[in-house]
Amino acid sequence: MQSISSALDRLRELISEVHSALDVDDVVAVTLDQLIAAVGAARGKLLNIGGDGTPVPVHARSRAHRLPAADFARISRTTVQQVLETGELVFADAGDSGAESFALFGIASAMAGPIRRAAAAAGPERGALPALCPVPGSLRAVAYVDYASGEARPGPAARELFRVACDLIGLVLSQHERLQSAHQRALGAVPIAAPPGTPALQDLLAPASMAQVRRAILPVLHTNAPILLLAESGTGKTLFARSLAAASGKLPFVRVNLGQGDDRNTVRSELFGHVRGAYTGSAKDRRGKVELAAGGTVFFDELLNFPAWVQPLLLDFLQEGTFEPLGWEHPEPKRAVARVLAGINGDVAAAIRDGRLRQDLYYRLAGAVVELPPLRARREDIPALSEAFLRRLYGDRTWALSARLRTWLSLEDHSWPGNFRTLQYMLMRAAAQALMADAESSVLIPEHCEPFLQESESAAGAPGDGGALAQAAAAAALVAAAAATTTEADPLAVDPEDLAGSFARLHRLQARAQAAEKELIELALRRHAGIVVRAADALGMPRNGITSRMRKHRISNTWRHLSTNRDSK
Repeated sequence: MQSISSALDRLRELISEVHSALDVDDVVAVTLDQLIAAVGAARGKLLNIGGDGTPVPVHARSRAHRLPAADFARISRTTVQQVLETGELVFADAGDSGAESFALFGIASAMAGPIRRAAAAAGPERGALPALCPVPGSLRAVAYVDYASGEARPGPAARELFRVACDLIGLVLSQHERLQSAHQRALGAVPIAAPPGTPALQDLLAPASMAQVRRAILPVLHTNAPILLLAESGTGKTLFARSLAAASGKLPFVRVNLGQGDDRNTVRSELFGHVRGAYTGSAKDRRGKVELAAGGTVFFDELLNFPAWVQPLLLDFLQEGTFEPLGWEHPEPKRAVARVLAGINGDVAAAIRDGRLRQDLYYRLAGAVVELPPLRARREDIPALSEAFLRRLYGDRTWALSARLRTWLSLEDHSWPGNFRTLQYMLMRAAAQALMADAESSVLIPEHCEPFLQESESAAGAPGDGGALAQAAAAAALVAAAAATTTEADPLAVDPEDLAGSFARLHRLQARAQAAEKELIELALRRHAGIVVRAADALGMPRNGITSRMRKHRISNTWRHLSTNRDSK
């Protein structure tokens, strides 16, 4: 059994290491390292509690080493869940637990404890620094360690040291939050709640894989500095930009996406608006995206797709905050103050060399340059991202990932072409397969996902919307694919002894197929700026076929104005 003296020595070392660390990620890393050594564990992890209450592993260490991505998912979820339910330290032994993860991951025993937010309490003397103390019920994270077979179980001293370390981590994280809040107040920032369906920026930035993004974003978050987001297609630039706008208090959020083939009138009107009579068919004044974003954030998505002649107009707006609507005849231009975000998928240096991106525009946009990592660089986050997507898609059904699937999703065997789009379509089809095999299913396993991922990786030549369209087509065919891969009988077959069951099963399959078809048509329209003929060609169907299906699914072509103005010229 570990002595009290030894535990105190470890605690002193822990405090010393934390005191010398400056970055919050370094604090967590050295704390986990010391904690693992102090309690004699094999591995240690920190799980952040997201806005929806889900624990997400954000750090994983093993005796001074960062664990590989697949190890992030190798935890006893049952032990962590008990901490969430009780708010107390929990110790679990393999002999007392029937959890799948103990046997699968070779865990002999596990220990997890709550990390709480701290509240400021008045100091004993005027001017004294406030004391921090954990707030009961304010769970913010969970610290977790486990032991392999043959390792000594933690004794009372080790468990008490673990409890103190949890409090220490909570104090450090709370102090970091207080410094951030003080910085926001100094800048006059007013926090605004994220719109429904938009994740909190702090949740997006919490994983260790987002440390570089976090360090680039936080210093400029509450300023008006432009931010350039560099990322592959499908990495969630728009979602990240929305969360950033809400966290910085700069709403409304307005997204602008233009194509090289759009004519000048359409582009000018889309960006800066037009006055009545500016061109044929312009029967009334129209406010452009820049003006609609005044006081908030405007996001120029896929900037390299914008026509080259637009760049000087954007430069004027960035430099002076001025713009002229199409047909504007007043001596002074209009003005709008908006935070500018820009997204680029591609090689910036090559774009500047080739003349596709003006160098002066790049420098104006680069108040901060943020490179969002692709999904293959965030393998440890994939299980948590999958669970979050399933919660959004199936709000009325709680899906769980099996322990095998959580590990399988993190393997380096998968290249994830299309990034988050690939992941989302794979999960849609996996859920459909699970439900067709068992209408009461709520657990996904690797066998539900593997066929689609293999198809998408072999079909995708490169990440992009083309790959996403192929994946959407696969999702639209999920009923046939599921029937081919399930080990049960054909789900469309009629059971003479259960007519009601057969009829109900057929209706469920029809509903899923219709939902997938609608999503596929909307994706094709979005990709081709609402031009129905092009969308029909991409889908391989006649024009009258797609229009009839649009009416059937009540699809409002919100991209139609991009083609209507063009056709009127």
